Amino acid sequence: MRTGIMWAIALTAALSLNVSSAQRPRRANIAVGALQGPEAARPSLQRVMATELRQADGVRVTGRGRAAYVVSAAVTRFEERESPGRLELECEVSLIVSRRRGGAVRAVLSGRAAARGAPNDRLRDSVVRAAIRGALRPIAEA
Repeated sequence: MRTGIMWAIALTAALSLNVSSAQRPRRANIAVGALQGPEAARPSLQRVMATELRQADGVRVTGRGRAAYVVSAAVTRFEERESPGRLELECEVSLIVSRRRGGAVRAVLSGRAAARGAPNDRLRDSVVRAAIRGALRPIAEA
């Protein structure tokens, strides 16, 4: 009788642990790594990268010491074409998701975007942000 009660308590505890862990989505601790790109795109990349990572599902941005993964980014193409009062931008980014320990590459992601409008820093931020968002879509599965 006593053994049956112990098994019931153990089973109830195990089931409650599984239910509570199923309700909380698992979040990966990720740090922002190296950011590279042409001079015109680099400030936008720095402003946008951590913000966009924080908004990605399943991601918690942390310091490098607590991170399981590191995401490094490079603007691989950034073109500006000016006409009177108008600026056209094209941006392509590559993101590398690697394990913090050992550096094993888990995923290589890419995204691209284009924008047109009045020449200003907001337009640059917008095109870089859109390219990074496109690249980050599958990061929760990486």
